[in-house]
Amino acid sequence: MSETVEPTVGVLSAGECFDILHSSRVVRVGFVVDGRPEVLPYSYRVTDRGADGHLVVIRTDVAGLLARAEPAVCLELDDIDESSGRAWSVVAHGVQRSASGTEWLPEPDPWPGDERGTWRVVEIADISGRRFTAQPVARLAGFSVEWQVG
Repeated sequence: MSETVEPTVGVLSAGECFDILHSSRVVRVGFVVDGRPEVLPYSYRVTDRGADGHLVVIRTDVAGLLARAEPAVCLELDDIDESSGRAWSVVAHGVQRSASGTEWLPEPDPWPGDERGTWRVVEIADISGRRFTAQPVARLAGFSVEWQVG
């Protein structure tokens, strides 16, 4: 007998999703520019703003796509560990805007390392996630069906 993998799916609580969001450094951001959907990775930081909820802070280029995008965005993070058979995925929706000069924001430390002086803030409206766990399942080896055409 050989083994195959059959995944189980569980729902992550909002708290678990925010824990993941706080612990990661790169997020995929989905947005629309000039009627065209885009999904790009960005380094980011998260801040808790009390009654205002969680804010995601991104630094980008003034001429970058995110700075020209429509306000509605989605954020996606995921991880797959094939050796343990575990994975998770988190998706958040929100509205992005330019950061005002008066608010304190954590430093997102962009990976490209060049001058990225435009700060964008995403106000999270909702967040959800799933956990996937693979469990070995026995499978019949060498099983086949023969059809007779009459």
